[in-house]
Amino acid sequence: MVATMISCFAMATHRRSTPRRPREPSSPPCYLEFVEPPPAESRDRPTLRAKRIYDAAEPADGYRVLVDRLWPRGIDKASAALDDWAREITPSDRLRRWFHADRSRWPQFARRYRRELEAQAEAIAALRARARARPVTLLSAARDLEKSHVAVLRRVLATPQAPCSGGTRTHAMPAASAAAIPSGLSSKTRHARGGTLKRRAASRKGSG
Repeated sequence: MVATMISCFAMATHRRSTPRRPREPSSPPCYLEFVEPPPAESRDRPTLRAKRIYDAAEPADGYRVLVDRLWPRGIDKASAALDDWAREITPSDRLRRWFHADRSRWPQFARRYRRELEAQAEAIAALRARARARPVTLLSAARDLEKSHVAVLRRVLATPQAPCSGGTRTHAMPAASAAAIPSGLSSKTRHARGGTLKRRAASRKGSG
């Protein structure tokens, strides 16, 4: 009996003296280091350049498109080396003259021109898609490209197109459910009751 107690005491002492292994974390340690996300693929980024029509054409220009409503003075078609003349996405004559009368109207001009471009969504989308496939150079006779319609157009083309125009979708309510809602209720209450009627009808159909 005494020998058994001495043996157990020796084993317990040996276990306590053995250092414990540190537990390995179940997940890798977290380092306070910012890792930049990988850049998007080049095909998702439109390649757009702005250039004066009077500058010589270069192979790096890619698809050369004139974005002036009027043909530039002193330039013939051969030296222009154009692939397209996109007059439909240029500022209207009225807006162009209004801005040229006072160059300090640049912020207002940019906002108004953006509103005009909203009516040319199809042409903008086509040019944006072309810029994803190959470089596109916007050509203009403007002296200051950074304070001209070219800069506004370039920003619009470089902005990804939104998946939808915004707002919330509305679903048509069955005629029977709509007729069962009192007309005197508010629109929010009518919508809530309409949803309740739909759920009740679905439960009856499932139980039957």
